[in-house]
Amino acid sequence: MKKLIVILIIAGAFFSCNQEDVDPEFLPFKGNGSITAFLNGAKWESPIKFTLADSLVCNSNRITIPQSFHLIGLDETEYIWKHLSVGYIQPTFEKQSASLLKKNYLRQNNGNIKAPRYFTSVSFDAGSSTYELDTSKVGDFLQLTHYDSKKGEIYGEFQLSFILTYRGSSEPNAPDRIEFTEGKFVAKAPEEWFQLGKECDLK
Repeated sequence: MKKLIVILIIAGAFFSCNQEDVDPEFLPFKGNGSITAFLNGAKWESPIKFTLADSLVCNSNRITIPQSFHLIGLDETEYIWKHLSVGYIQPTFEKQSASLLKKNYLRQNNGNIKAPRYFTSVSFDAGSSTYELDTSKVGDFLQLTHYDSKKGEIYGEFQLSFILTYRGSSEPNAPDRIEFTEGKFVAKAPEEWFQLGKECDLK
């Protein structure tokens, strides 16, 4: 009996170690939209989850003013799962450069949202390779292009590059760079998130 308990403890510790690099925000993954892009030149499609990351609540006139959004994608169609996470997207229809996305992340990150980044995993059992956003790539951006009030959908485009920071043993041929080009996304979102220019009534 004692041997069985020891084995279970060791197995549990091993499983926990394998889990530590996998982002819990993906469990379970319930998307509200989709992405199409080219990932290192190959067509890539994935469901996404577009959510409100930060907001200002106006108690005086009972409205919520979005401060930033979060976009996560998960492609689980192959043995190696692909994860894309871009946080602190500003509530604007102007282009947001890679350096601005990184700057907003560093300024607002509270330790709960690890973004922007790209990483892979073997199912949800173990993290594999990790990448950080390349802010030196000229022309990279993310842009919320328009909101369709009839469909209740937000549309956007992006081109982002990521640099390898760790190559997992399950992925010995992981590329040194990941480049997303011609990226387009659409997701369901409440209309009040995109009524830009709202301010708190200070009266």
